[in-house]
Amino acid sequence: MLKAVIGLAALVATAQGSTAKVKWLEGTPDYLAGVTFGVPWPRGQHLANATTFTASGDAQLQSWVTAYWPDGSLKWTGHALAATDSPSDEYIITASGPGNSTTSRRRRQSSSIQVQDDADEVVVSTGKVTATFPKSGSTLVSSIRAGNKTVGANGRLILRSQTGTPDDDEDGKPVDIEYLSFTSKVSNVTVSEDNIARTLVTVQGAHSINGDGSHVDWLPFTVRFYLYANSEAIRIIHTIVYDGNMTKDFISGIGLRFDVPLAGEELYNRHVRIAGVDGGLLREAVKGITGLRRDPGAAVRSAQFNGTATPDKGTWDSRVTTRLQWIPNWNDYRLTQLSPDGFNLKKRTKAGQSWVKIPGGTRSGGLAYLGGSTVGGLAVGLRDFWKKYPTSLDITNAGTDTGSITMWLYSPQAGPMDIRPYHDGLGQDTYAKQLDALEITYEDYEDGYNTPYGVGRTNELFLYAFSSTPTPERLSTLTNNTNNPPVLVPEPEYIRDTRAIGSYWNVPGAVSSAQAEKIESNMDFLIKFYEGQVEQRRWYGFWDHGDMIHTYDDDRHQWRYDIGGYAWDNSELSPDLFFWDFFLRTGRADAYRLAHDQVRHGGEVDSYHLGNFTGLGTRHGVQHWGDSAKQARIATPVYRKAFFYISGGDERTGDLVNEVLDVDQSFLRVDARRKVRAANIAYTPDPKALYLNFGTDWAGIAQAYLIEWERQGPRAQEARSKLEEAIKTFPKLKNGFVTGEALYNSLTGAWAPPPTDTSNNGNVTVSHLSGVFGVLETIDQLADHFGTSQQNLTKPFMDAFLDYCYFYGASKAEQAARYGKDFGNLNLKQGHSRYTAYVANRRNNATLVARVWAEYLGDGSKDGLAPTAPWKTERIAGSEVLIPIDEAKWVSTNAMALYGVAGIENLALVGAPDVSTIRGNSTRKAARSSSMYQTTLIGAIYAIYPLSESEGHDSLTTCRPTSCKYISYFFLLRNNSSRPPRNHKTSRTKDTSAHNPPHQIITMVGPRNPAPTKRANMAVQQKRTANTPEQWFKLPLQPVTDAIPNPTSIERVEYHLHFGKEARGWRNLHKFSRGRPSLPNLRTVRVVIDGSALDKLTVAQCQDFRLTAELIGSVDFHVERVEVVYLPHRRTGEMEKHDEPDDGTFTRDEVQDTVVRGVGMIAGFGRGRVVCEAENEVWPGRKVEVESEEPMRLVYRCGRWD
Repeated sequence: MLKAVIGLAALVATAQGSTAKVKWLEGTPDYLAGVTFGVPWPRGQHLANATTFTASGDAQLQSWVTAYWPDGSLKWTGHALAATDSPSDEYIITASGPGNSTTSRRRRQSSSIQVQDDADEVVVSTGKVTATFPKSGSTLVSSIRAGNKTVGANGRLILRSQTGTPDDDEDGKPVDIEYLSFTSKVSNVTVSEDNIARTLVTVQGAHSINGDGSHVDWLPFTVRFYLYANSEAIRIIHTIVYDGNMTKDFISGIGLRFDVPLAGEELYNRHVRIAGVDGGLLREAVKGITGLRRDPGAAVRSAQFNGTATPDKGTWDSRVTTRLQWIPNWNDYRLTQLSPDGFNLKKRTKAGQSWVKIPGGTRSGGLAYLGGSTVGGLAVGLRDFWKKYPTSLDITNAGTDTGSITMWLYSPQAGPMDIRPYHDGLGQDTYAKQLDALEITYEDYEDGYNTPYGVGRTNELFLYAFSSTPTPERLSTLTNNTNNPPVLVPEPEYIRDTRAIGSYWNVPGAVSSAQAEKIESNMDFLIKFYEGQVEQRRWYGFWDHGDMIHTYDDDRHQWRYDIGGYAWDNSELSPDLFFWDFFLRTGRADAYRLAHDQVRHGGEVDSYHLGNFTGLGTRHGVQHWGDSAKQARIATPVYRKAFFYISGGDERTGDLVNEVLDVDQSFLRVDARRKVRAANIAYTPDPKALYLNFGTDWAGIAQAYLIEWERQGPRAQEARSKLEEAIKTFPKLKNGFVTGEALYNSLTGAWAPPPTDTSNNGNVTVSHLSGVFGVLETIDQLADHFGTSQQNLTKPFMDAFLDYCYFYGASKAEQAARYGKDFGNLNLKQGHSRYTAYVANRRNNATLVARVWAEYLGDGSKDGLAPTAPWKTERIAGSEVLIPIDEAKWVSTNAMALYGVAGIENLALVGAPDVSTIRGNSTRKAARSSSMYQTTLIGAIYAIYPLSESEGHDSLTTCRPTSCKYISYFFLLRNNSSRPPRNHKTSRTKDTSAHNPPHQIITMVGPRNPAPTKRANMAVQQKRTANTPEQWFKLPLQPVTDAIPNPTSIERVEYHLHFGKEARGWRNLHKFSRGRPSLPNLRTVRVVIDGSALDKLTVAQCQDFRLTAELIGSVDFHVERVEVVYLPHRRTGEMEKHDEPDDGTFTRDEVQDTVVRGVGMIAGFGRGRVVCEAENEVWPGRKVEVESEEPMRLVYRCGRWD
């Protein structure tokens, strides 16, 4: 299992240390305005009500729980550190308190944060800044004070809209347009508790028009203000949801505006600062005194330029002071970023006068400051300002007593936001037409579904308050802080060892080999390539930032931005998972930024937060909301989970999880299969019987329930109950996950057979899409969370899932033999190779490792990224392209996502193609028995016939430890010889499996001239006398299963069947099945049929074997491979007549056929269901004519003979 791969010792050591180290994502910052982060903890280590946390270096730390293990111990905690100008390079977070205590303890820390929550307002003081938040009205922040100075006031949201676009009508005349202005209207304000290092104030409301009520309140908002102890900064998370009419509610401006008191400050001491490129600043004053014809003096000029108070005017050149009235006052400034490649700057003296252009630049840092050297001021910054164009910054009325700063999240200078459909439907007024159009543009169109109603957008801003104008260097640092706020993260090895966010990934280098390094190199290429494509292809914009394009157009050297379903990706096939898993295992900042941007895009723009589609997302398309396929697979919280916990429980991401908790209500309104369901299937959405797909629908719900259960939210009990019910009822579907779609009771969580199979005979509906939206990851996290104590509940569910993992990539013959029909022509084999790796790991099946890599690197890579691909870009320039670009035609975003996710998980689960980590329990010392079985155990071998030394060697050579790597070796042997094979070892022998043939590591064979005292220690662990072969045969086999150290790990059983006079010993095989041992990992049955001494075999004995085979087949195992080795007899022996065919004899073919049918029964009873199914014979229509006297090997692979 993976636990062995990553090392139990590391986990134990980490758990005992009760500490976690967190480091900065991109190096120690120069400035820290406060930070929030998350830390995982191993199961069972720390009780929530008995644990306190401290940070190294006496850092002021605030802590809270974001997730619990089911036993009540901490799974994830969130932490906040106060602001400091000298942050440490790393912090050690120590959890203390008795592990088994139930006494609540908390070390009360002193804090500079003061919170006053009154009926009308909330007042928060950080020690440097005091902010007041009214609980009603249009103002979100009524005042911001730095020290004893009010430096900001009347903070409010601004919305502008218009009823049309300035397109001309047919006569060339402008259409009539009404222009509307709205401001925020507060409806709810809340404040956090336990404020030590951080306080959170949440303000909710909508935008309201002033005056005649000509428009309803709309565009609901949630604005969160984060204030940290000792900080001059306020972090803002601003979220809006579009709920307008897209045909007449055209947004033309979205902004956040603050007034800045300037009364009493001389105009030449009022400063304007606007961030430019790479930390640069526009540094001006309202009344400039540099560059004049007369020089006021170097000290005066220097003071104004640097933002300090100018010397007393008496020290100036009088030729300046007597003419100050003739120097214009620059009242207004505006920076406009209408593209990711350039911004314009201008200023004017007042409204009604022309603007004067200021030399612009490329990419503004998105921060503006207005203030004075004595009255102080305010700076406002927008993260990713140029990436989310069109944006702008306005400074207005700087020459009056009250100036203002407006940060435009959508710039009024850009023109109205047009989010109507990009085409009129093209006549697609029936499902048939829509499906036909899908065949050419890959777009799934349907009128009414291409709506932006309910989509959202979240932005991150910062406010900085100062009692005097800060230095340019300080503002440059704050601009960097705004765009790259410091991030603290635990080390990858530590996160991995806690198993708090999946057990399917590992750190690079855990498997050291050339092949592993190549895969790592390829994944590194993909991360860097997509980072570069975001930049080169300008995947930026208000709605677009954070997404990428689905597929490439080789001819145009362009991603297919304008072709139906090939345009914006909308998280198709889980690039989010690749980026997050890559980050978790490497801690790399480039992967984090890609993943973070996808959280803020996919969870907002590609998902719905209001209306009929709440909790659903939209399939890939030209517009993020344009496709008619609305499914939970896009909105699934598995894409946001890593960020939610790593960030310390980001509250906006928590909102997204809450929305998916109720997605079942949207399934009542949206039938995802409405266009493709057979006409004879009647379906009416019912909360007790929703027709859902396991992968694209339920997995998203399950992940939301899991997070709610983990974080012990208000619906935790409901979430757990529904998960448990789903897990209980799921295995009752005859074909488990292969059923594909079934009826889901949203009130209880229970599953029932689908309308196409009401009798539960076994439906087969397997889609390549079912498993590529975080299903494996969700189920692994779910099983891990339930833990080993709940295996009675989870085991049948996991068995059903592991069957799906195995059979998706199996041959059609195997699929048909197991389920009655094959799965059709499936694709995405490379991405699904991780399912094969998962079942190989969880069932410890080394024989599947080769298949994993064949699917990932071999034929399975034909629909993915092949190892023979160039794995480099080609530079395209000149007239072929608009701008020079780096191209990789062979990459699609689908292929990138699946190659990355599967590569990470395959390496973790099974090792590398050239270094497998699946070696069975030989690598897990902890799993070995402390009894006599201390040798390396290779396979479960049951020999039930007199085996000579030479025969034993020959019959066992098909499996060598170096190639088969099986687990648990047990050998019960009766030997006619008076001495055992050469080099026979007892059970206490050291592990020699790496160098010696199997007979040298036999646990217990027939002893050399066994004495009664030695026989007491035989493998059967019974004091019996067995001096003759007959007595050996009569030993009961039930104790054999008891004697095996770990029966559940057995992968291979070998039967040696001797058709001789002592065949009556077969009856003892019945004893094996009486105890019904659980052999979930048994995959190979090898039967050696020795007919060389065939003399007489009664019908009763043949039937005895068939009955035995049936009984053994009822044991809990699932065989994939049956090998029959027939050692042919040299003569045909006549059988005794016992109600047999008219001739009274059995031929050797009939004997073999009987035996093979019995073997087929063994293969055919996986958990009581037929795996290899046939009417009368598992070898239909064939008899084997054995002409040779040499051994002959037949292999039955669940459906065919080779």
